[in-house]
Amino acid sequence: MIISERIKAARKECKLIQQQIADILGLDRSTYSYYELGHLKPSVEVIVKLSAVFNVDIDWLVGADRNENCLNHPDSGIELIRAIKE
Repeated sequence: MIISERIKAARKECKLIQQQIADILGLDRSTYSYYELGHLKPSVEVIVKLSAVFNVDIDWLVGADRNENCLNHPDSGIELIRAIKE
């Protein structure tokens, strides 16, 4: 699954509508809709906020395969994003 599909799935699992997520993120609903449709890629800042809103790992949200060894390496970009989030 790509990020657009995962944010849509997470939003539906949380029983929220696009407008609610857009309001939380401080975005227009149309911008958030474009994320779900895959027409726009969310910034790292938005991805971090979405992971917090949906209470999911950033690596899951961006579609990373947990079996990839680089994700467990302390110098990986995912580890940096996790550190920023915390």
